Amino acid sequence: MNQEPDIATFLASNPPRQIPAIVWKRAVKGSGMVGLVLFGIFFGGMGLLFTKIFFPWSIIQELSLDLGNPATTDGRITVVEETNMTVNESTVWRYEFSFEDATETAHTGICFRTGSPWAAQETRTIEYLESNPSVARISGTSLDEAGKFGAFVIIFPLVGFGIIFVHVHTRRRKRHLLKNGLLAEAQVIDVFGTKTRINYKQVFKITFAFQGWDGRSHEAKLRTHHDHLISLATKRQQAEQNVYLFYDSKKPKRVFFAESLIDE
Repeated sequence: MNQEPDIATFLASNPPRQIPAIVWKRAVKGSGMVGLVLFGIFFGGMGLLFTKIFFPWSIIQELSLDLGNPATTDGRITVVEETNMTVNESTVWRYEFSFEDATETAHTGICFRTGSPWAAQETRTIEYLESNPSVARISGTSLDEAGKFGAFVIIFPLVGFGIIFVHVHTRRRKRHLLKNGLLAEAQVIDVFGTKTRINYKQVFKITFAFQGWDGRSHEAKLRTHHDHLISLATKRQQAEQNVYLFYDSKKPKRVFFAESLIDE
């Protein structure tokens, strides 16, 4: 069954439009939706796992000791344990310790350190917050196994779920333009090859100039790596022929290349 009449009817209709299945299918054709979402879920999920393991959850207390003026006293190491973690190929050791604050109140704490292990019952300098002596560590150690630099792992879930957010946001914007966008005839001003690549294909920036329904002149840019759209825009520019766009009346720089709905 020829579905081109459905698309022609859609292009000729006024907003708000009902979006036929064939229109949406072609609108998202080649966008790598499933692969992109799966990658984002995998990357974000693995990032959450790494964050749970490596993130320095005591970083606020650590910074309070680093940036404040902690009190110091002598304390004693009570337990020394080897952990399963290494940092820069050096084993991380877990230490339990005890000390008394300025009021002679006894406290215990846990901290971590790489390098040659200290021995149980050794006396070491303890740093603690006078306002909250439960925040304490042996001088030269960290409150978390991976140390403050373990905070970088938060990047992984942020990137993973950021990809999903951008993808969902892009789809919503595209659907909004198809449903509510105003159709305009536009001139192709420039087709410029960028240094960016998606799926090994060069991304091109296409610049359009058009007049809105309100009579105002607008300029919009569209980035794409789809050969069909790049070829079409290039041919129209060379032939000085116009193309059709859907644009957002409130944000005219947001456009959708309407002719991408026409089968190649």
